[in-house]
Amino acid sequence: MQASGIVRCSHGSAIASGIVRCSQGDWIVGYGHNIGVSSILEVELRAIVDGLETVWEKGVRQLLIASDSMTAIDLILGAKVVGLPRLASEVCNWISRDWQVDWRFDM
Repeated sequence: MQASGIVRCSHGSAIASGIVRCSQGDWIVGYGHNIGVSSILEVELRAIVDGLETVWEKGVRQLLIASDSMTAIDLILGAKVVGLPRLASEVCNWISRDWQVDWRFDM
């Protein structure tokens, strides 16, 4: 799953989006929506949450998440759940389900 976010500074609106591919690289599903005014970190986390929900509903139980936000990945994997931003806590709740989730930083 490739999760990403776009923030348009001139408009102040943000889009959380991503794509899901199978292990051979074939497209399975894309997702995205306008989430309004948000920080870059919020957009990245929303894209991850939306992607996790999307792939769970598709029955995927083994997942590699690629993100270009090392801050988001570090926040999710390295921080304690107490005191996390709400969206990071949502990601932690999703990845604690019965599936295998691995992470990759894509610059």
